[in-house]
Amino acid sequence: ALAPEVAGDISAKLLTDPEVDTIIGFNLDTLGTAINDGIASAGTVSPADMFITGQAGSMQALQLLGKGSISGVVMQSSDYTAWVITDAFVRLQAGGAPAEYPSVLRLFDSSNISEITVTAENASGFGWFGEPVFQDVFKASWRV
Repeated sequence: ALAPEVAGDISAKLLTDPEVDTIIGFNLDTLGTAINDGIASAGTVSPADMFITGQAGSMQALQLLGKGSISGVVMQSSDYTAWVITDAFVRLQAGGAPAEYPSVLRLFDSSNISEITVTAENASGFGWFGEPVFQDVFKASWRV
């Protein structure tokens, strides 16, 4: 669903079902604000009264978390993902076998959001995920 539709759907659901207390959004990068808009439009509860979580990869989702507009977010480093995709393409081009890659996920919530600095610089680096240790492994397999 598109973000404007999500806001309307959430508002309508909250107006007809006061038992709703949880919203899980697959992509909080695009839906986080729409979810909050839908809650505000309904006017029956605030985001702080609900459990709102999902997957994301952007600074925007972390900013929403820092403001208390969502409860938590699961993220994976976009840089790590780019290395994994590059490795898959290199293997495919070289006729190599597909590899299995470890998942590198991090859950952010109110207990740990203050441990990171939510900046554009950290969004495009590893400031939210710790020091990268995987690059040398990929480079060695590519013989570069």
